[in-house]
Amino acid sequence: METFHRLFFISFFSIIIFNSANAISVRRDVSNPPPSSKPSMNSYQIFKVPKTKSVDPALKKICDSTDYSALCISSITPYLNGKTDTISVLEMAMKASTNQTKMAISKITKLVGSPATPPQTVSILNDCKDSYNDALENFQYAMGALPDRDIGTMNSMLSASITDYGDCEDAFAEQTSPLADYSEKLMHMVDNCLAIVSLAQMVFHVIQYCIPYND
Repeated sequence: METFHRLFFISFFSIIIFNSANAISVRRDVSNPPPSSKPSMNSYQIFKVPKTKSVDPALKKICDSTDYSALCISSITPYLNGKTDTISVLEMAMKASTNQTKMAISKITKLVGSPATPPQTVSILNDCKDSYNDALENFQYAMGALPDRDIGTMNSMLSASITDYGDCEDAFAEQTSPLADYSEKLMHMVDNCLAIVSLAQMVFHVIQYCIPYND
């Protein structure tokens, strides 16, 4: 009987968290730029937003709690594996950010190897490559912290990745950045990850509260 009551209690609070995702306003202290009202065509080329009818309702519910919900949906949808709980979606969001960072690094490598790229730009791009590799390492630490429910590590590592992307853009202060679209999208993607981390933290707290001891 006690087991039934605990399962009912967990289910009840899970429904509360799931249904309140739209109402959550997550404040994060990161230096990402506000969303542009008119994104460039290159921005659309990086991610294609799926049609409304094809969007998983559970994913949409979680993504609606982020600052960039359309990007959240479009970047995570290719990684859907049948699991749409908050923790699984967070893992997929971090994988999407990791792979997008790798795409940016490939772009940097091509630009560095192009004879048309000025030497000064090549120097900056090499520094950017280091920053993006640092971001990849931060994602590895964040992913590793997920099984342990280490919210602090996830928050700090994801925030550090945003800083890495920002450092690259700062280096292009006196010229047009060839990575602007990538860095903006990545900062928004990681910002979404941080929002989902906040949802995951609520799930962890409910589980801890509902099951404080073992029989």
